[in-house]
Amino acid sequence: MSNGEVLAELTLTKVVVRDLDSQAAFYRSVCGFGDGERFRFAIAGRDLEQILFRTSGPGGALALLRFLDDTLVAPGGVIPTFSTEDIEAFQDRVLTAGGRVVQAIKAVDLGVRKSRLGFFADPEGVWLEVMER
Repeated sequence: MSNGEVLAELTLTKVVVRDLDSQAAFYRSVCGFGDGERFRFAIAGRDLEQILFRTSGPGGALALLRFLDDTLVAPGGVIPTFSTEDIEAFQDRVLTAGGRVVQAIKAVDLGVRKSRLGFFADPEGVWLEVMER
């Protein structure tokens, strides 16, 4: 956008790892994170386990995740997570710019609130997680 309007904010960085527990121990030791929150869910039909470390700083949070099938997305891969006011408009921009839908937009219950979430890929295949604010 040439008018300088920010359409999505980076809120979370997800790092793909092979050994979730040892990598979590590393980040706890180096960064001072607590235990974090452990989740299991799927992206595009691929089961994964994730540990989310929330931070109080302006840089968002860090999540470490391991795909249980251990294929396709390599360790060290990053899945940036964005928030936006209009997830359909975000999806339209992705498709117009040469990206694709990885997992269709769906409703999610985050415990404290409900939202909608989608996964997209840029033209080189990097996955983007997008949550509607």
